[in-house]
Parts: sequence; structure tokens; C-alpha cells
Amino acid sequence: MVKEKAIPHLNATKRPNADQINESREAEVLKTVSYIEIIPILVEAVKSQQIELESKNY
Repeated sequence: MVKEKAIPHLNATKRPNADQINESREAEVLKTVSYIEIIPILVEAVKSQQIELESKNY
């Protein structure tokens, strides 16, 4: 089981449109991620990690 952190503008849960639903897709749920919007968060995480690593080396 995967726990998700809900960051509304970065990830979303989508269900098929009513016209796309058939018996095999009735329970289908799509998970999406906005990779463009997650880049600044990842960059800051790497910067923070680098600072922590450099402080441990001294």
C-alpha cells in the first residue's frame, strides 16, 4: 500500500468520463502527477540535502 501526500496542484485522482465507462473500466481510477510543477520542490530538496552533506564533511 502506498501512502500519498496530498498536494492538490501536483497530484490528482481522476475517474473516467461517463461516456468512457464500461463494465471493465467502472472501478478504474487514474493518478496523475504534474512533473513541471514538482521540479522546484525537487531542486530545493537537493539543495537542502547538499548543504546537510557539506556540513557533515567538515
